[in-house]
Amino acid sequence: MPISRGHDEDEHPLKKEIVETHNLIIKTDNLIKNLGAEVKGIGKRQEGYEKRLWLNSIGAYALFVAILGGMTFFLVESRVKHSESQVQDLSRQIEACKTDKDKLEGERSKRDERSKRAKQLFDWMSNPSTREQALKEFQNLGTEALSAMELDLLRERAESIQSVVAEREFQAGMKEFKARQWEAAAKNFADAARKSPRAKWASEMNFHWGLALWELGRHDESTQRFEQSMTTDAPQDQKAKALFFIARNYEATARMAKAQEYYSQVVSVHPRHPLARIAKSKLRPAPTPRGGTPKPTPRIN
Repeated sequence: MPISRGHDEDEHPLKKEIVETHNLIIKTDNLIKNLGAEVKGIGKRQEGYEKRLWLNSIGAYALFVAILGGMTFFLVESRVKHSESQVQDLSRQIEACKTDKDKLEGERSKRDERSKRAKQLFDWMSNPSTREQALKEFQNLGTEALSAMELDLLRERAESIQSVVAEREFQAGMKEFKARQWEAAAKNFADAARKSPRAKWASEMNFHWGLALWELGRHDESTQRFEQSMTTDAPQDQKAKALFFIARNYEATARMAKAQEYYSQVVSVHPRHPLARIAKSKLRPAPTPRGGTPKPTPRIN
């Protein structure tokens, strides 16, 4: 019994240790299992995180690509619209250039025609046989048909020719005047004045024209010619005669106050002229007979 009790007492702590060791092994095993389960959970969570991170990366990359693509699209679209706008502007410029080209070609064609026409007229004016025809063509030719230089050149040439023709008509008028062909003389003087109104002989022509009209009884026209004959460079004798015949014209048309005025000018301005004596006699009041009617003033030719 004592031996058995001692043996039992020695066996009891060993069992206890074995039981505790077994329990500890079980706990350790449970802990290891729990740790394995936690490690697996952590692994799954890590895998999910990595998957989400990968998906987020793909999404971010896709978003980046989309944004970049959109920006590229808008940039390309903007460039395309700008290029289309430039193409339209260039098309309009090309059309404008074509229009300007056509306009310039038309103007050049007109200019060539003007130059050709001006040369033809100038050649005609240089030829005595076609001179008068050239003058008529030039008078009927519009000023827009020639350039300024061509117009000035032709006008100068025409005035020179007209001056020669006008002087010839003036001489013809003087010849008719001396032949007492008053109507023909007045017509020649009128033609000469129309062609060359400012010629050096214009004052002399107007004076003889006035005399011819006075002889024809066209007193108002005669007065206008005499007035235009009294230029600053006209001879004093011609001025005195012009004043005297202006007075005669007014007297012939019963405008006695004007006649007296011009007779007075003859006397005051040209007192030594032979006509001043006649003008002075016109200024004297005519004697009135007992019948009350004054004697008519004799006509002086």
